[in-house]
Amino acid sequence: MAESSTKAFGRYLKTLRERRGLSLDDVASLSQTFPEKINKGYLSRCENGHQKLAFSKVIALSRIFEVPADVLVERMELDLELDRVGGPETEGMSYAELHEAGKTALKKGRFIEAYAFLRDGIQKAGSDPVKKSFKDAAEQDAMARMSCGTAARALGRHRFALHEFLYLESTGAFGPKFYPIILERISNCHRSLGNLNAADRYADESISKAETYGDREFIGYVYYSKAHIMLLRSQFKAAAEMYQKAYQAHKEVGNLVDCALALNSLAQCYFDLGRYSGARRAAEASQKITKAQGRQRSQALSLVLLGEIDEIENRPLQAKKRWKEAVTIAKRIKDRELRFKAEFVLYRRALKERNHAVSRAICRRLTRLAPGMPADTHELNAFKQLLAEENIASS
Repeated sequence: MAESSTKAFGRYLKTLRERRGLSLDDVASLSQTFPEKINKGYLSRCENGHQKLAFSKVIALSRIFEVPADVLVERMELDLELDRVGGPETEGMSYAELHEAGKTALKKGRFIEAYAFLRDGIQKAGSDPVKKSFKDAAEQDAMARMSCGTAARALGRHRFALHEFLYLESTGAFGPKFYPIILERISNCHRSLGNLNAADRYADESISKAETYGDREFIGYVYYSKAHIMLLRSQFKAAAEMYQKAYQAHKEVGNLVDCALALNSLAQCYFDLGRYSGARRAAEASQKITKAQGRQRSQALSLVLLGEIDEIENRPLQAKKRWKEAVTIAKRIKDRELRFKAEFVLYRRALKERNHAVSRAICRRLTRLAPGMPADTHELNAFKQLLAEENIASS
């Protein structure tokens, strides 16, 4: 099995302490000013995975390590969640094997599984032979931590991911090949937290670096991130052009999975521009790729959008069929954000049909799913607006 939460979280605590250059004695001494003092032996047992960190100690450690408390809480939640659902077997695997397994799980939308592989790969990255794609052991270690943060972000832990990405960017460990990617990851976190100005700055820098260094393997990702910011700002035409660039870049290097994502986002732009036939063609092209590649999350995203097009074209039964299929996929792969998107459009349809029993049931599910949704989730803001309108109408 994957490492226990006690051991994995303890290792992260040790990492944070060492980043600050503190000894166990230093932490014990600094904690004396806090209501919850931290004994040297206690922290040592926590770091070595022999004792769980008490939640009451989080504030003191966050101040001492100069880390927002949310970062520690989100990391703790991730490790506990992995314990709860049960992770894949990682013992005995090399860093290279763990990294590849994690990347594959990410692309398939199996995010908690990806987190297990990539988190447990960190301890191997510093000691295993350096892969040819990295310039040295430091870059390999940094990539291992960045990949773990990427999985955490996919699971909605944006503050933890952002903290890790900002730290990694500050170390200078990444060479020209990977530096644009850490900037793109930082941009994504800022966007998900609603910090669009910061997201835009990092996206622009990421594009500049990627185009300067000429590495085509990753440039599609940086174009995609910039396009998504444009979409959130309702710059639909500019976003569509940037998604097209992302699609072409992914196509150049044979990255079919991300071609499908770019096509689906392009379809969303066309939908927002009222170009429904173009939206349908792009979404159907995306779905064709995702079915062939077995990418369930991307397939479900296409289903949600195709259902919206069906609704516009007055085919509500077909729309609901697609949306229910998307909900089924989201449940199967345990993707909260995807499920929220699919449940929301069903909720909106039930309201239109004045089906109060169904709308109330879906509303309860959406309310349970809402905590932890990224701030840039369009459906979350639309759900809040509908709730407000419903409350006004019933008062």
